[in-house]
Amino acid sequence: MPVQLVCSAILGILSAHFALRGTYMDTTGSPACRLCGEGTFNNDTGSTSCEECDEGHYQIELGKNFCYACNRGTYQPQKGKNICLQCAKGYYREIEGGLSCSKCDDKMTTDGQGSISRTECHFTSCSSGSKVVIVNGRVTCVACPLGTFQNKQNQTSCTSCPLDTYQDAESSVSCVQCQGEQYHLHWWSTDQQDCEGPEITISTGKS
Repeated sequence: MPVQLVCSAILGILSAHFALRGTYMDTTGSPACRLCGEGTFNNDTGSTSCEECDEGHYQIELGKNFCYACNRGTYQPQKGKNICLQCAKGYYREIEGGLSCSKCDDKMTTDGQGSISRTECHFTSCSSGSKVVIVNGRVTCVACPLGTFQNKQNQTSCTSCPLDTYQDAESSVSCVQCQGEQYHLHWWSTDQQDCEGPEITISTGKS
């Protein structure tokens, strides 16, 4: 017996006059019950049509009275679909039933498609003012600490502020020069007060 013409063997002769859930009454030509197709459902009896699955949902089977929510890591922006789409690389979806996926932060991506959590996002490169640290095979960017700087991208270390300079902020690309005749003899200085050290007189050899 053709599947599309069967509503229920239990209904017998009534099957041509009364549609069950997951089916609808086709009133064109000879009345017949038909199964709801892929991407549709029907939760009522006696209906003459099926409804499309909402966005964020799908139905791959015939004759169903419900639709499945798209799993985490997938989405579906349109109605009446029989599949969900995987989030693209660099995107993720943490909650079921998604219409779209969330994008990783700037300069971050994922290892592949279908990511289910923001924690799967990782850096692709590190900007100046930070250093590269490899954790579990992934690039992590760490801000340069106080008293250091880095003026290039994708470096594995930060540079200590040289003599006569300081840096009191993280993620810096340069150090601040001590003002006037102030000087200090400390590397890695993190405070302007370090510049209040003794002045140094350099002899020129002239009298």
